[in-house]
Amino acid sequence: MFRSPKLLSATLLSILSLLVLAAGCSHESNPFTPAAEGETVSPLPFPSSSAIGDRGKPGGNIQIGDGIEAGDAMVLETETWVSPRWGGQMTLDFFTLDVPSRAVSKYTLLDGALDDEALATVELGPDGQQFNKPVQLSFALAPFEDYLDENDIAVEDLVVALYDEDGGEWNALASTLVYEGGVAVAVTAETTHFSRYALSD
Repeated sequence: MFRSPKLLSATLLSILSLLVLAAGCSHESNPFTPAAEGETVSPLPFPSSSAIGDRGKPGGNIQIGDGIEAGDAMVLETETWVSPRWGGQMTLDFFTLDVPSRAVSKYTLLDGALDDEALATVELGPDGQQFNKPVQLSFALAPFEDYLDENDIAVEDLVVALYDEDGGEWNALASTLVYEGGVAVAVTAETTHFSRYALSD
């Protein structure tokens, strides 16, 4: 089969390299092992260093960006059209939604709101929206750095969570840390439907 010792050595070296690579990518060696999918978790508080900044006292009249008042709380909300061919992106302060190509079958108007002045949560709509393929939910970590440091929370413990309306609990989704230059910059997860989501630990 092998006519040359060099060819045999190269083949064995390639196989060995693939085995080492596969072993290095196993779940056990992955430094990011957050809460198990479906495990009950708690949302982080709304970051004080977000782009919304000082949201004022109850009854205040601070308007920043697309912020609107809802009772005594400030809500940041937006709407975004996405297309079947190009998909689209929606950004709300520390949260980003990425919709890939062919995730929707027709032009679709999506909406989102940071709807809790105390917690790092986002409500996405329209209610009941389903996607043909997974969309990505992403929570930037920079606004939460102070809170994480003060409370000794490791970024590896953070997950994106889905609110279970029936049980009244936040359940962890399979989540991934995104690194830039060796530094964790975001936590992401995928979904095929809209609900309420949070950055949790």
